[in-house]
Amino acid sequence: DVDGLQKKYDDAINDLESKKKSVDSAQKAFDNAINALKAKQSDVNSAQGAYDAAIRALNAKKADVDKAQRAFDNAVNDLRKKQNDVNNLCSIKSCSSWKAPYPCGVKFCSKKVWTSRISYPCGVNTCYKSVTDPVCITANGICELARKAAYVALEVAKQIVDKNRWPLDAAKKALSVAQTVVDKNRWPLDVAKEALSVAQKVVDSNRWPLDAAKLALTAAQKVVDNNRWPLDAAKLGLTV
Repeated sequence: DVDGLQKKYDDAINDLESKKKSVDSAQKAFDNAINALKAKQSDVNSAQGAYDAAIRALNAKKADVDKAQRAFDNAVNDLRKKQNDVNNLCSIKSCSSWKAPYPCGVKFCSKKVWTSRISYPCGVNTCYKSVTDPVCITANGICELARKAAYVALEVAKQIVDKNRWPLDAAKKALSVAQTVVDKNRWPLDVAKEALSVAQKVVDSNRWPLDAAKLALTAAQKVVDNNRWPLDAAKLGLTV
């Protein structure tokens, strides 16, 4: 009868509406999961960008420190060369000496006159003293003065190099600390990427049941629509 058909049709409509609500709820949950996933992806991308910026800054600092190290090494090598130059500037020689004669008093002779011996001056005594080569002594003195002046300049250069050593050492230590910090921040980023990959797989695995439910809902809607005309025909016949 018409009332029975109407009831079946109404039940089908109500069931269809209930299914639609379930699919809409599932779609909303799926959309929320997608939005949350996108937000997490944005956070991870931001963290990746910060990490990459830290790596670039670290590499730039490394390049600066390497450049400073090369300059320092060049200064040390130049200092060693200057040290050799000073050592080879001149040499202190062992000066030779000789015996130089010089008069050292009146020479007396004696002569016997009768029974007495009489002394009288008969010349000059010759003495000898050791004389060091004056040219050699002068050359050694000049060499010592030159070396002292060079050593003073060398000492100043050493102090300058030493003063530049500790900032370089401090920069290396700071660089080591920064490297440790960057390395410690790598694994949370890797973990976040892995978790994001898993979440993406979960979301993707839940997509096809939702798509299947939508297709099933569309098919059910067609079935209900196709069964409407018998009810309309029955109503029309009842009216006639």
